[in-house]
This record gives sequence, structure tokens and C-alpha cells, in this order.
Amino acid sequence: MALLDDIYHSVINCQTTKKIWDTLVVLFEGVAKVKKNRRSFLIRQYELFTTKPGESLIETYERFNCLLNDLKQHGTEVENEDFLIKFLRSLSSEWDGIIIAIK
Repeated sequence: MALLDDIYHSVINCQTTKKIWDTLVVLFEGVAKVKKNRRSFLIRQYELFTTKPGESLIETYERFNCLLNDLKQHGTEVENEDFLIKFLRSLSSEWDGIIIAIK
């Protein structure tokens, strides 16, 4: 009853709790190769991160923060100073005056 339908259908035919656990691990963590690819993808997203057209500062920050959390979850931590600089550089030109004041 606690599992979502799509997850439940993935484990319904498992005969043991160990098999259910192993299936859930693969579903939620993935195999090593998938995790490595995901980490590479997240690093690339971080490197190319920019503000989207029409996006508010709060939306940009939330998207950036989610990316940082995903990176941390996949074993890549970014230093505070590095991610602050990256975030400021990703902002659109309308924020240039404030960015200079912050620096």
C-alpha cells in the first residue's frame, strides 16, 4: 500500500524481500554505470548553467540549488566560493550592477 503503482509493478513478482530490496536499489540508485553517467551529466549541466530567458532570480536560484543538491548526492561537492561565483556569472546582464556591488 505504501508503494506507488509503477514501483509496485516492478516488485510484485519478487519472491523474497532481498529480491525486492535489490530491485528497489536499482530503481532508485541505478547501477554503477548509470550513476557515473548521471554524475557526468550533472557536472556538464553545472558547467553550462545560465539563466533562462524570462526566468526570475528566485527560479534561477531554485534551479541552481537543485543542481547543487543533485551533484552532492552523486558525490561531487562544489566549494562555496566556486558556486557563488558560478551563480553570479550565470545571471543575465540586468544584474551586472548588483553583481559588481556584491563582488
